[in-house]
Amino acid sequence: MHAGPDDLAVLGPQLGGDPAPDELDLSGATDLRATCLGGRFLDWFDRYVKDVATVSTGPEFSYFQDWVGCSGIATPAYASSDAFPVGQPLPLYLSGDKTIVTATRDVRNGSQSYANGPAGSPTSYSETSSQGGSNTDPISPSDAPGTFAEWPRRPSATRRSLPARRLSR
Repeated sequence: MHAGPDDLAVLGPQLGGDPAPDELDLSGATDLRATCLGGRFLDWFDRYVKDVATVSTGPEFSYFQDWVGCSGIATPAYASSDAFPVGQPLPLYLSGDKTIVTATRDVRNGSQSYANGPAGSPTSYSETSSQGGSNTDPISPSDAPGTFAEWPRRPSATRRSLPARRLSR
């Protein structure tokens, strides 16, 4: 294996939740190479483990855009770049009226309250790792009412998509 730091690429998959349609399927029900991430993984192994120099591992950096609709393979929802970071920084501010804004002049007074459970007991559930894969956990991720503050997924002044943010103690 000859891979050095300059030979590695970064792939930013969709984070949280289940993969987009045909983004990645490790169940064996779909040909792994036919999925967007599976193909990239297998290409990487061909290139750096099998040492097949002619195999491309794709762009230097790619990331999932959850605001781009796709059906079938998830490839159209990925964007790529030859460098990181991509684009321009976008400052975001949490406003008291439960919105996300892009300018300080748009921040409004307000508040949200939340509290821990008795004696600091856990109030959130995210997953049971022993369940073995997506859609097999019998309990959906959840937070007990009153134990988190929440803002919408999208800033009110832009079309950019952001994961939901919850702040908890």
